[in-house]
Amino acid sequence: MNIKEIIKKHYSFHEKPYLTELYEVHIGYGLNLTKTGIDRDTAEELLSREITKIWRHLRAKYKWWEDLDHDVQTKLIFIVYDSHGYDLNEEIVEAIEKGDYELIDIIFNQILEGRENG
Repeated sequence: MNIKEIIKKHYSFHEKPYLTELYEVHIGYGLNLTKTGIDRDTAEELLSREITKIWRHLRAKYKWWEDLDHDVQTKLIFIVYDSHGYDLNEEIVEAIEKGDYELIDIIFNQILEGRENG
């Protein structure tokens, strides 16, 4: 028997973290994050996947996405990542549609400064 299949058969899959009756955080197939945490490689993989999800979402939602400079795309992905969502706010969308990228730089720099200052 395959250990992975045994675990998958006997543990329900949870896409989102959940709190057990022992106040431990679990995710996936019973992975106890409270006790094990995640290693840097797993964190890197999760980060890469999230960046890809955001990029694909923005590309699918906004017809002008592919026309943006790579640096602008990078800043927008960072802004969306920092908001823990997948969409740009209307103010940013309006600025992009007008060709005004100054707002993106302002927001991007504010986020960076906030992260650097704690």
